[in-house]
Amino acid sequence: MSGAEWVLVVLACIAGAVSPGPSLMLVLRHALVSPRAGLICAWAHACGVAVYAGIAVTGLALLLSAQGWIMTLLWALSALWLFYLALASWRSDMSVGERAPPRHRAARDGLVMALANPKVMVFFMALFAAAIPADAGPAERGLAVLVAFMVDGLWYALVSAGLQFGPLKNTLLGQLGLLSRLSAVILAGFGAVALLKVMTP
Repeated sequence: MSGAEWVLVVLACIAGAVSPGPSLMLVLRHALVSPRAGLICAWAHACGVAVYAGIAVTGLALLLSAQGWIMTLLWALSALWLFYLALASWRSDMSVGERAPPRHRAARDGLVMALANPKVMVFFMALFAAAIPADAGPAERGLAVLVAFMVDGLWYALVSAGLQFGPLKNTLLGQLGLLSRLSAVILAGFGAVALLKVMTP
């Protein structure tokens, strides 16, 4: 792969990672309760992204996307997961003294959030089709997956770490109840979008 093709991969991964969505809300909620939980959630999410990047770079994504029922199932699972998170967020009191959740819960939430978002696979399928030559070897394809993993993990780790300093965290800590409700509404909105994709032929 040429230098220009690698630049395209990196820039596209950055653009995909920083775009706001339900993953950002999830990492923010974990990071506000516990800095460690935020980091665990961030890197678990990156693992899920790497799974879809790996599926795309091997060409398996083309086979999956050609099977309409598989994509419908993925979007249905995505809608269910987002609605579940929305309900959990709405019912959470998210008080300042709330006990930090177990590490495995942060890891589960981050991983499942990434895997429950089929558009990640579609994104990498389009990106790698444009940026990775057909004759690229396994090492180059593996490195592309590693780039996707690192960019996503570093971005959400940066978001999590950024909440631990300055007046932003104090402001958010004072509005945790409102943030919990807002997070629930946003997650439910993304769930509704996923459900529409299931219902739309």
